[in-house]
Amino acid sequence: MNSPISFDSMRKVLRYDVAGSGGQSAWAQKHGICVSTVCEILNNKREPTEAVINALGYVVRPMCFPVKEGAKVCTRSECDR
Repeated sequence: MNSPISFDSMRKVLRYDVAGSGGQSAWAQKHGICVSTVCEILNNKREPTEAVINALGYVVRPMCFPVKEGAKVCTRSECDR
């Protein structure tokens, strides 16, 4: 499994893909996503949506991070109990 990437890195991937597709309108139309959504993401006015992330070939997976010192780190099966 590959390492997760930040939303800022995802914006860079989107920017690169948009440029290779002939612009925001062309990319948005190709992927069935509103061009205003693409524009807002690229201009840091909104976080990348799951639809955009999926269109770029990534998936969204929930992640948990400890927020206090000494927090127990557990496996998924232990945490689901």
